[in-house]
Amino acid sequence: MCRHRDPICVDTHFASFPKLDVVCTNIFPMYTVSAHTSERAPTMAIRTAYFLDIDNLVGNGLATPSQVAEVLAAFETACSPGPQDLVYCAATAKAAYEVKLARPGYRVLVGRGKDGADLQLLSMADIHVLVRQFQRVVLGSGDAIFHPLVAELRRMGLAVELVRGRGFLSHRLYHAVAPSVPGGLSPITTLRLAA
Repeated sequence: MCRHRDPICVDTHFASFPKLDVVCTNIFPMYTVSAHTSERAPTMAIRTAYFLDIDNLVGNGLATPSQVAEVLAAFETACSPGPQDLVYCAATAKAAYEVKLARPGYRVLVGRGKDGADLQLLSMADIHVLVRQFQRVVLGSGDAIFHPLVAELRRMGLAVELVRGRGFLSHRLYHAVAPSVPGGLSPITTLRLAA
């Protein structure tokens, strides 16, 4: 039995690799086997939670299928979300339908009424889960309603960045995000969208 007390995992030692351990992948899925030592070398990629307000990125609440496709392509080009990341998208019903058709792996939420998409995204943003499971949060919106969330995430030590499209960027949100990225890098990415 391995040192992790997993009955499925067995420590194995081969003559050619005297200290090779078989890693318990069901317990440590983000670790790799070190060929000549029993140390585990972390290969953890930075996990990012993306919260995209499609209506804000497009610049209106009546996004056409081509506008949704353009915003998603520009987002993926600019941010390159990986398999370890989580992407939430919220929009009006028609735009949400287009997002789900184009990106079935994204979690799509339908917002109705004033600030509907924003409120749907906020309902998914559990601060304690984000701090525990992610190293970075990227917000795709410019709406001031996200200011308290950004301020609290930063207070808890999480890196917060902003993706902006055609929509308005709140002054309060801009200043909440601006000092959050270490090393002097810009925490705001502007999507390259057609005029």
